[in-house]
Amino acid sequence: MRKIVLEFHDDLGALNPHLVPVIEEAKIHGGRIYLRVVEPRDRQKIVRLARSSKALHHPWIETPTSNFLFNQYIDRTRGNNATGMVVCFKHNDEIVGVINLNEIVLGAFRSARVSYYVSQEHQGRGLMTEGLDLFTTEAFISHGLHRIEAAIQPQNLLSKRLVKRCGFHYEGLAKGYLFIDGKWRDHERWALVHDRETVGV
Repeated sequence: MRKIVLEFHDDLGALNPHLVPVIEEAKIHGGRIYLRVVEPRDRQKIVRLARSSKALHHPWIETPTSNFLFNQYIDRTRGNNATGMVVCFKHNDEIVGVINLNEIVLGAFRSARVSYYVSQEHQGRGLMTEGLDLFTTEAFISHGLHRIEAAIQPQNLLSKRLVKRCGFHYEGLAKGYLFIDGKWRDHERWALVHDRETVGV
């Protein structure tokens, strides 16, 4: 059963070494994993994960494989239309994956696009299925969304199996949808739609 727990911890990151700021951190707990908002202190771990898993991610998604790309990513998630969370083991806090909500648009649209990636070391163990289920459930609640869409290249069978397990439905093919690895690539559009009545948009 999922629950949201507020925890306090000391962060000794790359801030003033003479200060120990206390950060309130919301964790969304599953069975084996929990989700929390990505932080600047995660830079080294996420860059290492992205670099070590390039063979798994290429050419499906571009991940932050350098400090510069990570800083760009953090800046984007600090805006009003995107957020990022890390998927962590409960027993040792290891980051095993990342899930992002992009292009959040409210009003009459109330939709967003989800992207995700897992470490090569831990892929195939159902961790991202658990994580994506938690993430989309929380995204519908916290952002009041009507739909969440995933764009997946047709050859990316592992990703398509993941979204199917999480209840997404295939809606069609978008030609030249995203520019990845130097090429405009076709993507299948998969969507998860919340069936509640939306009032006062």
